[in-house]
Amino acid sequence: MSNYLETGKFAFFHLDLERQAPSNPELIKGIRKELGNNVLTIPLVADEFQKRLADSTLLAGIHPDNRSFGGVIVEAVTPSLGRYYADAWNVLETVASPKTGLKGEIITIFTMFEGRDSNPKKHFGGVTALEQYIRDVRTHSYQKISVYAVWDVHDVITLNKLKNVNGRKNIPEVISITAMPLFTDRLQEDGLIDDETFVAAPDFGSITKARQMAQVLGKELIFIKKTRPEPNRVEIEGVYLIKKDGSVEKKNYDFLKGIRVIFFDDMMDTGRTAIEDTSAVKAAGAREVVFCATHPVFSSPEILLHALDERILDYIYTTDSLPNYKKIVDPLNPQVLHPRLRLQSLAKPIAALIKMAADKATDEDYQLVKRCLYNPGPEKKVIECQFTKGNIAPAFEGYNFYDGITGKLKSGIIYIADLKEK
Repeated sequence: MSNYLETGKFAFFHLDLERQAPSNPELIKGIRKELGNNVLTIPLVADEFQKRLADSTLLAGIHPDNRSFGGVIVEAVTPSLGRYYADAWNVLETVASPKTGLKGEIITIFTMFEGRDSNPKKHFGGVTALEQYIRDVRTHSYQKISVYAVWDVHDVITLNKLKNVNGRKNIPEVISITAMPLFTDRLQEDGLIDDETFVAAPDFGSITKARQMAQVLGKELIFIKKTRPEPNRVEIEGVYLIKKDGSVEKKNYDFLKGIRVIFFDDMMDTGRTAIEDTSAVKAAGAREVVFCATHPVFSSPEILLHALDERILDYIYTTDSLPNYKKIVDPLNPQVLHPRLRLQSLAKPIAALIKMAADKATDEDYQLVKRCLYNPGPEKKVIECQFTKGNIAPAFEGYNFYDGITGKLKSGIIYIADLKEK
């Protein structure tokens, strides 16, 4: 074990809440509250003159007395944050500088990392940003990253790319985690799980996530096969019940009448796809639709507000991984969130990860992170192939949803391998 761990010299480093105007100050405050006195929290600022300039350039520093620390930084990498997009790079450069940065291990927790698709043209800023980040780490970072934690990545491509960020000879731990268990707990607390509630997957790419949510809730899974007869219009081509043993049974549209349908996805951007899916399901008779999405990109808040006000979408459950949830406000009181937008904070599980890094974690912390481990495979083409054969179970042979760790642990910092023993 490294000396800085033996002496407890491990801290949560974050942007200064006042001088540096971080994009998501509420999440930082929530993490600090959850950490309490267990782990030091240190703002990334050296003196009162270091703050954002008029052109939004971020100036940050680490006090010389704190350079011997190992540290955790929590950032989001997404173009949807506008001027904050470069903060992750600037913070990384600050903590990894050979002259002024941390001397201990560095752990990075990304609340959102857009690496949604292998085709950059399909989702601009996704894999393009991921590959640029990796180039920056390799060319500018003095200190290698020891551990990454990533929330609800869309594709295993992101994990594989991050695994190689330090080069082939220095593989970091890459921890993939999901907010799904947080949503299932909240849905049950809110009384939205009953005998007439089903989890639904609107496409093959979402079957893995939806299937696991259904299993956690003790429900069977509905797969809704769709067709698009024209732009912005979705029709249901078929409704299929995927049983717990993986077998597929086609149902009549009447199956949807009177039930509550829960969708779960990694992100919600404009909301148009969610609204199209919801409209089609309600047209078939569903009484209520709940959409859970970890990352609230919410690039078209007016569309989502209209959908909630008109009960096209009955509820949206999301997290504070991005600050954009603040756009969905109560039309009668803009100072508060819309009453049917349900916010689930990531502060507690992130704080649990930080306490693990600082060797301050309790059994509860380990169990929480263990519940949130997430393997985004298998590939949707494999699932689709097995679906056409009438049983998706073979696609998941050898697959473990809770196998959410890659890379080799060399530094002994987060002891993430202990999760499987706890």
